[in-house]
Amino acid sequence: TELRRFSTRDAERWPAFCSLLARLAGFLQAVYAAPPPRIDATGPVELVRLLGLARRLRGLGRREMTELLRVKTESEAEGFVTTEKDAINLGGYLSALEPLAVIPVKMELLDAANAMDTMLRMVEERRRAA
Repeated sequence: TELRRFSTRDAERWPAFCSLLARLAGFLQAVYAAPPPRIDATGPVELVRLLGLARRLRGLGRREMTELLRVKTESEAEGFVTTEKDAINLGGYLSALEPLAVIPVKMELLDAANAMDTMLRMVEERRRAA
Protein backbone atom coordinates (compact mmCIF):
# COMPACT_ATOMS: atom_id res chain seq x y z
CA THR A 1 0.00 0.00 0.00
CA GLU A 2 0.93 3.65 -0.25
CA LEU A 3 1.38 3.88 3.52
CA ARG A 4 3.96 1.09 3.51
CA ARG A 5 6.28 3.28 1.42
CA PHE A 6 6.53 5.65 4.38
CA SER A 7 6.21 3.33 7.38
CA THR A 8 6.06 -0.45 7.47
CA ARG A 9 5.01 -0.36 11.12
CA ASP A 10 2.12 2.05 10.45
CA ALA A 11 1.03 0.02 7.43
CA GLU A 12 0.86 -3.13 9.55
CA ARG A 13 -1.19 -1.36 12.22
CA TRP A 14 -3.51 0.42 9.76
CA PRO A 15 -6.21 -2.34 9.47
CA ALA A 16 -6.58 -2.55 13.27
CA PHE A 17 -6.79 1.24 13.47
CA CYS A 18 -9.52 1.34 10.80
CA SER A 19 -11.44 -1.37 12.64
CA LEU A 20 -11.23 0.57 15.90
CA LEU A 21 -12.42 3.76 14.23
CA ALA A 22 -15.37 1.89 12.73
CA ARG A 23 -16.41 0.60 16.17
CA LEU A 24 -16.06 4.04 17.77
CA ALA A 25 -17.93 5.66 14.89
CA GLY A 26 -20.77 3.15 15.32
CA PHE A 27 -21.17 4.14 18.97
CA LEU A 28 -20.93 7.87 18.26
CA GLN A 29 -23.43 7.53 15.41
CA ALA A 30 -25.93 5.94 17.82
CA VAL A 31 -25.41 8.77 20.31
CA TYR A 32 -25.75 11.45 17.67
CA ALA A 33 -28.84 9.85 16.11
CA ALA A 34 -30.68 9.44 19.41
CA PRO A 35 -33.29 12.01 20.34
CA PRO A 36 -32.34 14.24 23.27
CA PRO A 37 -33.30 12.75 26.64
CA ARG A 38 -36.58 13.94 28.07
CA ILE A 39 -35.73 15.61 31.34
CA ASP A 40 -39.37 15.56 32.48
CA ALA A 41 -39.87 11.87 31.72
CA THR A 42 -41.18 9.82 34.61
CA GLY A 43 -41.83 6.53 32.85
CA PRO A 44 -39.48 3.67 32.04
CA VAL A 45 -39.35 4.40 28.28
CA GLU A 46 -36.68 7.10 28.59
CA LEU A 47 -34.66 5.08 31.08
CA VAL A 48 -34.67 2.05 28.78
CA ARG A 49 -33.52 4.20 25.85
CA LEU A 50 -30.65 5.69 27.88
CA LEU A 51 -29.68 2.27 29.15
CA GLY A 52 -29.50 1.15 25.52
CA LEU A 53 -26.90 3.84 24.82
CA ALA A 54 -25.01 2.92 27.97
CA ARG A 55 -25.03 -0.73 26.88
CA ARG A 56 -23.60 0.26 23.48
CA LEU A 57 -20.83 2.19 25.22
CA ARG A 58 -20.10 -0.74 27.52
CA GLY A 59 -20.23 -3.01 24.48
CA LEU A 60 -17.21 -1.21 23.10
CA GLY A 61 -15.17 -2.77 25.86
CA ARG A 62 -12.60 -1.23 28.14
CA ARG A 63 -9.98 -0.90 25.40
CA GLU A 64 -12.26 0.95 22.99
CA MET A 65 -13.72 3.23 25.71
CA THR A 66 -10.18 4.07 26.80
CA GLU A 67 -9.14 4.60 23.20
CA LEU A 68 -12.00 7.04 22.62
CA LEU A 69 -10.71 9.22 25.44
CA ARG A 70 -7.06 8.67 24.46
CA VAL A 71 -7.68 9.84 20.91
CA LYS A 72 -9.07 13.03 22.37
CA THR A 73 -6.24 13.63 24.81
CA GLU A 74 -3.30 12.52 22.65
CA SER A 75 -4.39 13.94 19.32
CA GLU A 76 -3.23 17.30 18.21
CA ALA A 77 -6.80 18.50 18.50
CA GLU A 78 -7.28 20.80 21.42
CA GLY A 79 -10.78 19.55 22.01
CA PHE A 80 -13.99 18.37 20.45
CA VAL A 81 -16.71 20.26 18.63
CA THR A 82 -20.34 19.18 18.73
CA THR A 83 -23.81 20.58 18.19
CA GLU A 84 -26.22 21.57 20.94
CA LYS A 85 -28.39 18.50 20.24
CA ASP A 86 -25.44 16.14 20.40
CA ALA A 87 -24.22 17.79 23.61
CA ILE A 88 -27.57 16.94 25.18
CA ASN A 89 -27.31 13.35 23.96
CA LEU A 90 -23.76 12.97 25.28
CA GLY A 91 -24.97 14.06 28.73
CA GLY A 92 -22.58 12.87 31.43
CA TYR A 93 -19.85 12.08 28.91
CA LEU A 94 -19.35 15.78 28.09
CA SER A 95 -16.88 16.38 30.91
CA ALA A 96 -14.60 13.63 29.58
CA LEU A 97 -14.47 15.40 26.22
CA GLU A 98 -13.45 18.82 27.55
CA PRO A 99 -12.39 21.20 26.26
CA LEU A 100 -15.53 21.02 24.18
CA ALA A 101 -17.04 23.63 21.91
CA VAL A 102 -20.81 23.36 21.57
CA ILE A 103 -21.90 25.03 18.36
CA PRO A 104 -25.45 26.29 17.86
CA VAL A 105 -27.01 25.14 14.62
CA LYS A 106 -29.44 27.49 12.94
CA MET A 107 -31.83 26.26 10.30
CA GLU A 108 -34.23 27.97 8.00
CA LEU A 109 -37.62 26.34 7.69
CA LEU A 110 -38.72 26.38 4.09
CA ASP A 111 -42.08 24.80 4.88
CA ALA A 112 -42.97 26.11 8.35
CA ALA A 113 -46.54 24.77 8.33
CA ASN A 114 -45.39 21.23 7.56
CA ALA A 115 -42.60 21.50 10.14
CA MET A 116 -45.09 22.58 12.82
CA ASP A 117 -47.42 19.69 11.94
CA THR A 118 -44.50 17.27 12.19
CA MET A 119 -43.37 18.64 15.57
CA LEU A 120 -46.90 18.49 16.99
CA ARG A 121 -47.31 14.91 15.74
CA MET A 122 -43.98 13.93 17.37
CA VAL A 123 -45.01 15.54 20.68
CA GLU A 124 -48.28 13.63 20.61
CA GLU A 125 -46.50 10.35 19.83
CA ARG A 126 -44.11 10.88 22.75
CA ARG A 127 -46.99 11.64 25.09
CA ARG A 128 -48.73 8.43 24.13
CA ALA A 129 -45.51 6.44 24.56
CA ALA A 130 -44.81 7.85 28.04
